[in-house]
Amino acid sequence: MNKLVAILALLSLAFVLTSQPDSSFAKKTAKVHYVCPACNYVSDKPGVCPMDQATLVKVGNYYCKSDPSKVSSKPGKCADGTKMIKMKLPKTKMKPMQSSPM
Repeated sequence: MNKLVAILALLSLAFVLTSQPDSSFAKKTAKVHYVCPACNYVSDKPGVCPMDQATLVKVGNYYCKSDPSKVSSKPGKCADGTKMIKMKLPKTKMKPMQSSPM
């Protein structure tokens, strides 16, 4: 009987230890996305939008609507005095062959 209790205790402990998510692993495997400020095209690589040639902005960075090439990791002001906009991942991803929503 004592062996059975000991085995159940070990199995319970093993289950608890293996079911905890490893947050460091999640951070390492989190994908970085880049979004076109003009049409919401999404890419996993930096570069230029294939639809309208605008510079892709990393999600979480700030950009100027009047000059999307001005990008910062911190909020600030644009040359025209407006606040920089934080880039967010759009709810629906644009594909290169789709047209821009209007």
